[in-house]
Amino acid sequence: MPFPLPKFDQTKDEAAPAVIAAHRAARAEGKSSMEGYLAGVEAWRRIHPDHTQAYASTQATEVIIRATLRLRTDA
Repeated sequence: MPFPLPKFDQTKDEAAPAVIAAHRAARAEGKSSMEGYLAGVEAWRRIHPDHTQAYASTQATEVIIRATLRLRTDA
């Protein structure tokens, strides 16, 4: 039986703090949720310019979702 590969934890990536900060800043400015996610993707790509848009979107979205869920469960 094949073993599943360990999943990369995006929250430990060097880009994670910038992604979360960009998302929070966009939302604090009253921008839509989508614009917040796009800001996070842009932050990821600034730190990892070699990553494709699709890969950066996946990684940044994962970081934002994990951060949001953590905040909601800590309350």
